[in-house]
Amino acid sequence: MDGLRSRLYKWLLVPWIPLLLGDMAGNYYLAIKPADDAFDHALTNTAAAIGALIQREGRNPVLRLTARTDTALRTDQGDAVYFAVFRANGERIGGDAKLPFVGECANICFRDIAPGQKPLRLAIVPYVFEDERLFVEVAETTNKRDRMGRLVAAGSAGSSLVMIFVTLILIGGGIKAGLKPLERVRGHIAARPARD
Repeated sequence: MDGLRSRLYKWLLVPWIPLLLGDMAGNYYLAIKPADDAFDHALTNTAAAIGALIQREGRNPVLRLTARTDTALRTDQGDAVYFAVFRANGERIGGDAKLPFVGECANICFRDIAPGQKPLRLAIVPYVFEDERLFVEVAETTNKRDRMGRLVAAGSAGSSLVMIFVTLILIGGGIKAGLKPLERVRGHIAARPARD
């Protein structure tokens, strides 16, 4: 009977494992996507604030920041913030030298870059200043995103472990109940005389 029991466990559990892994991946994506979108939205808000600080000096646009404004734009709990403003030809008109010009975007776009040691999430926001098209880039380190990913993964794994435990109990109980009639028949056969 143990051979049949182990065979039933295999038949029931083997197809279930890919379903569980798919469920874990789906839950992770569904939980992390809104958080990533919120972080990206915050980058575009910073870009809009920077765009409002662009002024004209002669025939050229310039980014005028006071020390206080610069500090306010970089204030972030958990991540370092970088920004720069570029002309369409890649000429930097202000901001951090650390950020490279990554190219034009027709609309707001996001990229993952690593210009130094740490990876950065970058928002590129087209900005029209008077008659010129500029690009405001705002980037931040990924500490908050990484921490959120770990928390979501831990929560997803925890709920999946509970689901595994409950499923094993239910499958074990179902197999035990399903094999009871066979156990009774086996007992009746064993109780019969050998010559019967």
